[in-house]
Amino acid sequence: MGLMCGLIMNKGDVNYLKSQKVITGDMRADEVVKLFTAMSQSIPVVKTEEKSKLREVIDEINEVYESGIWMKIYLLLKKLARWLLVVLKAIGSFVESSWKIVAFMVSIVTVFVLTYQAYCDSFGCDKKTVTLLPYVFS
Repeated sequence: MGLMCGLIMNKGDVNYLKSQKVITGDMRADEVVKLFTAMSQSIPVVKTEEKSKLREVIDEINEVYESGIWMKIYLLLKKLARWLLVVLKAIGSFVESSWKIVAFMVSIVTVFVLTYQAYCDSFGCDKKTVTLLPYVFS
């Protein structure tokens, strides 16, 4: 029962299982989804202190799978990426409004510099002319 509740999440799952002759019957796909969704909510979760044989086998397989060098590298990079994401989210929430101000100021400066460069390209800027940015365009 729990397996079928885990397999059926939407109408596509029901249609696939019907095409493979796993499910037979006259109920529409949405009714089957509703039925198994309701049944999955009524199944109590049983927690035990001891590991089942299946859990022990799964843990052994995962241990062997994760002991490979490429998997260790992948898991390390995944852990690093998660840590970096957490740090960036923390920084972003801390200085969220400041970033908007900085981005606005950078865009204004960029517009002025591009306007100055376009003016100099069109009309020519004499090197003897005193400017606010003497070393930017040399």
